[in-house]
Amino acid sequence: MTAEQTGNTRFRYREFPPAAPLANHVLTYWRFEASVPPGETFTHHVWPDGCVSVNVVAAGGAAVAFSVTGPRLAPLEVPMVGDVVATGIRFWPDAGGAVLGTPAESLRDRWIDATELLGTEARTMAAMVAAEPDRAAIIFDDWVAARLRDARPLDPVVRTAVRAIIATRGDRSIASLARDSGLGIRQLQRRFRRALGLSPKEYSRIRRLRSTLEAALRGEASWSAVAYELGFADQSHLIHEVGDLTGLTPAAVRERLGLIEHVDVRA
Repeated sequence: MTAEQTGNTRFRYREFPPAAPLANHVLTYWRFEASVPPGETFTHHVWPDGCVSVNVVAAGGAAVAFSVTGPRLAPLEVPMVGDVVATGIRFWPDAGGAVLGTPAESLRDRWIDATELLGTEARTMAAMVAAEPDRAAIIFDDWVAARLRDARPLDPVVRTAVRAIIATRGDRSIASLARDSGLGIRQLQRRFRRALGLSPKEYSRIRRLRSTLEAALRGEASWSAVAYELGFADQSHLIHEVGDLTGLTPAAVRERLGLIEHVDVRA
């Protein structure tokens, strides 16, 4: 039996900020707590956010999984049983590859064992987070700060474009981004993809999805009103995009969000 059927599962999702000197690279730290009754299973859907993340899953104070997830345009389905706490680092879209020392494009659509990419030193960090979850922010801060000493610099042109897409909730054309950057369209696309593993258009789709999820969390009742506010062609366009990026209808997305207590969330 699934936990969705019984309604006995409890979920809590919370975000918390990094230390101020790291805020140019780390978008947020996060924690997801799940309590699934014995004999039941739950499939948690992680929807695209355009970011690279480092994830630690703990049970009973021990790390049971330690992974890196890359940018994607499809949902990631994570099976859960028992009582688990997942904690992680979500990097700025253009910073994850730089901090981890690997091209963002090589991480696209991947969900890999973090030790393979980061070595045993990082597994020590994961064990510390699992054992002391209340100190996760301090542990993460120290680990990220150490990696930044050797990290390649961020591309300021790409960061400006990322901020512009976020500010307009995905409603910004590549032509206007290129014009503001002083680059040609193809040159900007190449630099953007190198930094994010996504094209500007793909990241814009994700940002519009995140704004749609934010509207659902606020309790917006009318999908047609949300479609108009966010620049979709119409409600059908919104339904198609939500389905393409989450695998669910907008109503099902709202229902899933309602299963989870959200605290201090940045869309």
